[in-house]
Amino acid sequence: MPTMLRLLAPAVLAPVLTGCGAPPMGKSDRPPPGHAVVLDDGVHAVTLTADAMARIRLATAPLAMAATTTDDLVTTGVVTARPGGRADVRAPLAGTVLAGPAALVPGTEVTSGQRLARLLPIVSPQRFVGIEAQAAEEAAQARVDAASKNATRVAGLFAEGSASARTVEQANADLAAANAELGAARQRVKRLGQRPLDADVVLPLRSPLAGSLLSVAVTAGQLVDAGTPLFTVADLDHLQVVAAVFVGDVTRLASDAPARVRLPGGDTWAAAARVSQPPVGLGTNPNVQVVFALDQGTRLPLGARVDVAIPRATAAAVAVPDSALFYDPRGRPQVYVVREPGVFVRTPVELGPPLDEAHHRLRQGPPVDTRVVTVGVPELIGTETGVGH
Repeated sequence: MPTMLRLLAPAVLAPVLTGCGAPPMGKSDRPPPGHAVVLDDGVHAVTLTADAMARIRLATAPLAMAATTTDDLVTTGVVTARPGGRADVRAPLAGTVLAGPAALVPGTEVTSGQRLARLLPIVSPQRFVGIEAQAAEEAAQARVDAASKNATRVAGLFAEGSASARTVEQANADLAAANAELGAARQRVKRLGQRPLDADVVLPLRSPLAGSLLSVAVTAGQLVDAGTPLFTVADLDHLQVVAAVFVGDVTRLASDAPARVRLPGGDTWAAAARVSQPPVGLGTNPNVQVVFALDQGTRLPLGARVDVAIPRATAAAVAVPDSALFYDPRGRPQVYVVREPGVFVRTPVELGPPLDEAHHRLRQGPPVDTRVVTVGVPELIGTETGVGH
């Protein structure tokens, strides 16, 4: 009986399965809706019929290029004057500072070449300078006496008709010159008596550039040595920011995008263009100095520490839709590439950071314009692996 039942069972059950919609036993002429195959080049692929693709509403999309800028690199910097935008006015000689045309205080706006003050130099003392000055005065007095007598004599001869008018004019000119020399000699003797080390000239002290006075280090009447800083002038309308950047980040910075600068805790950012010069190293410090020029008229305190936001380099990238991604058991990202209509090849990829909420950057994988499956990925995985079938 058991043997009979085993023999009869197929014949008895076949009509039941057929009546329930099961396919009749034997080979069917209809192709399967999908199966895994090995292509001629040895690549494993999944094939689907047009009916199967329509039933699962399979969709594909081409890989496209996307340009993106990553977040800014935020670091610190220091506000400085641009090269040539700051200068110290120093005493060229030892002497006494005399007041200029107007009182000077820090913050005063000055023009290039404007006279800020004057300097009365102190001459180097010489031996017997007083005796020499006295002798010069006496010699000048003697020349005046001689010239005066000569002028009186020539005038008498002219009155008698024995001298020409030209001779009289020459005698008077000699007398005037002698009087001038005597006046200068007497003035020198007087100066030596009052201020024996002062020079005979006063030097103007002028601003070397247009800008603002940062500091005034002297007052009128003060004695200074040669080289003493007197004033500091800076062009506050053309400033720059020197930012400290880690050496490994320099090549990732955008060279053509302006940075943004603000005082710590401030709400207002100021634009600053990167200066075209190589970054300056800081010895053994892992940071380098990158310079940014503030827009003209942007005034920040010199020496102030500021926040600097520097855009990183903008780079073109291949964008892969997140809906096309799936992962193998080892966690490696994959996509299904459309080899030809109805033929799909599993392809590993290497991902970069997200580009937006729906795309990742593709570091390594298929080229641009390659079509990948975006809808129907789970069904392809099931068909390839047999899971769920």
